[in-house]
Amino acid sequence: MKLRLLSAARLSFPLATALAALLAAPSAHAVTYYWDTDGSGTAGFGNVAGTWGTSAFWGTDPLGSGATANTTITNADTVNFGTAAAALGSTASTIGIVAGGVTVNNITFGSAQ
Repeated sequence: MKLRLLSAARLSFPLATALAALLAAPSAHAVTYYWDTDGSGTAGFGNVAGTWGTSAFWGTDPLGSGATANTTITNADTVNFGTAAAALGSTASTIGIVAGGVTVNNITFGSAQ
């Protein structure tokens, strides 16, 4: 049996096509979210009450003054309840979790809590 070698020209198109497909594919990246019940325009994070999975309290502003939404958190994301400088409200309350649970990469409770 005689081995047959493929020319570089015959291999270059399929290789280039595969490489282009890999580079064009969307990549998942981690996002850091903050539980912020007082919404945009107000610095700080408001109080604690709400339900993770139905309440529109997730924002990406580490100062707590940006817009918030009911965001789907992925297992690549980090969530924060307060920060080292700003705590959630001091009243005793709870954050409920939607039926079926949630998955997250990292949860941080700010040292100002």
